[in-house]
Amino acid sequence: TALEGSGYVDETIELPNAGSERFFPEDTVDNFVDMFKDDTRVDGIISRIGVFLPAMNIATNRTESRMTVRGYQANRQDGFGDILNLSGDQSIRISDLREDEIILNWNAADVLGARIGDSVSIYAPTGVTSFKVRFIAKHGGLASGGDTKLILMSLAQLQDLTTRHGLIDWIGVSNQGGIEEGLSLSKEIGQELRIALVDKSIARQ
Repeated sequence: TALEGSGYVDETIELPNAGSERFFPEDTVDNFVDMFKDDTRVDGIISRIGVFLPAMNIATNRTESRMTVRGYQANRQDGFGDILNLSGDQSIRISDLREDEIILNWNAADVLGARIGDSVSIYAPTGVTSFKVRFIAKHGGLASGGDTKLILMSLAQLQDLTTRHGLIDWIGVSNQGGIEEGLSLSKEIGQELRIALVDKSIARQ
């Protein structure tokens, strides 16, 4: 299980290499979508890029030197839970974001002293880009949790920010049902993934 105990990701696929070698072609995810398209055991497959970058809230001048920034495939959120506001009465989809908007989880908003509408600058190797805070999310699902301070955006946004166009570094698979049922399926689905990838060496559960 991944995403810091979110309960929605049961298997992960990623290269074991560190650094830039961890990236692989974005269309790799299509192989797994095809593999499980008629399989009722799987209710979601999503890809992402995840990086650590400095971020600063321009309104408060507060910074985080190692912010977790994740960009998820915007059209594949189904199966990975709702992204909810702190009171739990509103939700947002990654596909709702404009190219200059981001979601902060509560940990990130807290450390930056951020409110909806604030401008947050993200410092990437290619330069500094500012984004407007569209939504502050309670922990869980793609918004993560635990100690993770997270900026959430679409895969396309983060590919632009990091110039990793056409690349991803992670694929997540969500099994049908709740946490217990999902875990019960994890062993067999994980084995099938390993068999399918035995010659590609990109699976790590």
